[in-house]
Amino acid sequence: MLQDEARAIEHGLPNKKFSSEKFSNVDKDKLLVKNSCLPKYESQSTIVGKSKINDKLSSKTNRRENDKFNGKQNYPVKCTRSLPSILDISSLNENLNAKINNEYYFKNNFAREKFILNVLKVVISMLTIILTIIALTYIPFIRQWFYNQENRKYFFAALCGIFILWAVIYVFTIFLKTPRRKYPCNMILVLLNTLCIGFLSALFTLYFESHLIPLIVLGIMLIVIVIGLLVKCWSIDVTRKGVLWNFTILSSLTSILLIILNLLFNGMSWLQNIILFAAILLLSMYLFVELKLILNDVRNEIKPGENVFATIILFTDIIHIFMIIMVFLNRKH
Repeated sequence: MLQDEARAIEHGLPNKKFSSEKFSNVDKDKLLVKNSCLPKYESQSTIVGKSKINDKLSSKTNRRENDKFNGKQNYPVKCTRSLPSILDISSLNENLNAKINNEYYFKNNFAREKFILNVLKVVISMLTIILTIIALTYIPFIRQWFYNQENRKYFFAALCGIFILWAVIYVFTIFLKTPRRKYPCNMILVLLNTLCIGFLSALFTLYFESHLIPLIVLGIMLIVIVIGLLVKCWSIDVTRKGVLWNFTILSSLTSILLIILNLLFNGMSWLQNIILFAAILLLSMYLFVELKLILNDVRNEIKPGENVFATIILFTDIIHIFMIIMVFLNRKH
């Protein structure tokens, strides 16, 4: 009896017995105690109403917190949750079209042309020094000293020492920004790099035929000119991360495959020629990307203060192509 009355009160149904006068205050207290112990049955309308009230309260509290954060009262603050920056198209357009005029970007085309001329002048000077050092090895008494069997140990010691010194200087120049941007230090690094590469190239050319050197120089000049023309004519941006990543994976897989084939089928001249040709092609593609970074206004470009960095990477790739072409032509002859 009491349970039915309690349920009727909870659901808002009319209950004559409860409202009658024959119930005393003690009976009413018993009903309240019984009602508190019974499970509550909420209708769908009451649940929806409570959820709306909770949503309103939470929105008010969030709005107050946002007003306090922004220092404004009664201001409709938008949702602070936004899309990640990688999905924001406006940020990509800003990176592509609107560049800030500071030290990280070229202010105008004149500054870019000056940067390109400085890089090319230094690279041509370095290549001239290397050709001079190589020409010195064709002096008869210098060549006889290197061909002497007693001096062979000094030859290999000098070769290993110069290679280690060049590797240290190269890593120091590439990975440390401060030394390569300061005037006295950057010129010293460029000069040491040039001398080390020059002596390595001179020692490398001692055991190759002398008439091949002019052919190799002409071949490198043609390769650089053709790649430069392609860079100026090709409007596609190959410096994007996706393109560079695909190129890195392709070159790594090709190099590993060619090394495995060379180890398995050693002694086959046609296979070694294919390996050398693939190496020349990969280095030429890498040279294309570097010239794109230097010459064109692309998304990822070399900064104006990185003259030494651009010079070193361009010069090193040209020398690598020089040595591979030398090996290729020496095998042919």
